[in-house]
Amino acid sequence: MSCAKNVGNHPLVNYRQWLTIISTMAKRRKQVQPLSGLEKAFGEVMRAARKELGISQMTLHVRTGLDRTFISDLERGIQCPSLRTIFRVAAGVEMNPGLMIRRTAESPLFEFPVTEAGTA
Repeated sequence: MSCAKNVGNHPLVNYRQWLTIISTMAKRRKQVQPLSGLEKAFGEVMRAARKELGISQMTLHVRTGLDRTFISDLERGIQCPSLRTIFRVAAGVEMNPGLMIRRTAESPLFEFPVTEAGTA
């Protein structure tokens, strides 16, 4: 004899107007993925160095102590790395930080930030 029971915490099970709640919840917006720029160039260099070593983002997380989602954001160019982060990432991918920055500057994705006056 099989009798299915509703077990667990389901606060909306007996609520008649659950559609009202669901329909008024905020929709998640997609993140804008940059096509070029300083952050995108650094992220591509970082990803290439990581893949050259054959390590995953999770392994890089263990090596650097940086959150895996932050590593993903860096690689996609969404986050801007601090100087400390650049050194931690460089150590994690076994690369000289200066070489990592040089490769970023030489990347075709690199665009130097320009101020309103037209100078750096």
